[in-house]
Amino acid sequence: MGSAQSFVQRVGTAVVATTALATLMTGCGEDDRVTAESVYNKCKQDSSNIELSEDKKAIEYNFFAGTESAEAVYECLLKETHAPSNVDYQVKETRPIDGTQNADWEGWKMLWTYEGRGDGTRIHLSQA
Repeated sequence: MGSAQSFVQRVGTAVVATTALATLMTGCGEDDRVTAESVYNKCKQDSSNIELSEDKKAIEYNFFAGTESAEAVYECLLKETHAPSNVDYQVKETRPIDGTQNADWEGWKMLWTYEGRGDGTRIHLSQA
């Protein structure tokens, strides 16, 4: 009889633990996902070269390298979306002749075009 009671206690403990874990995981779902809106709000600083789309799922940024504030916005966009380091490399190595380039990583897609020194790099970053 003692072993049956012990078994019931173990099963009961397992059910309680599973329920607690499921409750915790529910709180870690879609609501915690990084969104274009949250990235925009974190990275926009005082830049007028960055815009959030009407549906709040994409960011447009005209990146003019060479100024500290422009670099900070660009670096923030990559950091907040957890872009792999090769994306930064690809963006910085793009030439006007290359046309529109793209990269995607977990939850994000980025398109960019380098139009030359005077026009900078146009970046479109969207939730995938």
